[in-house]
Amino acid sequence: MQRALAGRPVIVEAVLIRDVELPETIKTAIADKLAEEQRAQKMRFTLDRERQEAQRKQVEAEGIARYQTIVRQGLTAEYLQYKGIEATMRFAESANSKVIIVGGGRAGFPWFSRPTSRAGVRPPPVNP
Repeated sequence: MQRALAGRPVIVEAVLIRDVELPETIKTAIADKLAEEQRAQKMRFTLDRERQEAQRKQVEAEGIARYQTIVRQGLTAEYLQYKGIEATMRFAESANSKVIIVGGGRAGFPWFSRPTSRAGVRPPPVNP
């Protein structure tokens, strides 16, 4: 531009270029570079997200471990036996139960329940 205007009373301070035609190989190289940068950013984002998920899982596992430690301290053989009896009673009283025989072991005891009568009234459990 300066050579074209040399010898004329014009001072060139800036030139606005509106359109540049590049060869196809250069256009392709620029597009490939931009695509690679996008893939690299996506990979960084994915890795960051996976690291955060791993940290979340670690915090969750630590919380579960603490919970189990607290619960384990309150579990006694008597408490577990009581909860087992409660569960057996609920099962025996359900509409689908027919006959339940539970028990055994040193602390266990047999417990029997008869099926519901035709009137829908369950007879009391029989403990031989």
